[in-house]
Amino acid sequence: MSKKILIVDDEQDLVTLFSDILQSAGFETRAAMDGSEALALAQSENFDLILLDIKMPKLDGFEVLKALREDQKTRNIKVIMLSNMQGQGYIDSATSLGADDYWYKMNTHLLDLVQKVKALLA
Repeated sequence: MSKKILIVDDEQDLVTLFSDILQSAGFETRAAMDGSEALALAQSENFDLILLDIKMPKLDGFEVLKALREDQKTRNIKVIMLSNMQGQGYIDSATSLGADDYWYKMNTHLLDLVQKVKALLA
């Protein structure tokens, strides 16, 4: 059974790109375009990993992460914050809320993304 990944980003092109590369590597993917949709999907389906952007409509990534970690059903889902927001403050905030990792979108090559996801889910 393949691992299931939720990609949460308000940039449709990135969602499509990440979804295509992860599906070609054997993962099942779903997508959410805002934080509210992400929480609803996370609570209704079983995901192994969530790739979570920070700046999004309705709820930002930090609010989503906080809610995920407070919910018994979703607290153990691996979460990678994937954003263009740089600075130690963003990384510290993500870590303190329970993110498993923090990657800069602009520095993430697609093959590296697949390898990092595989390693985190191993």
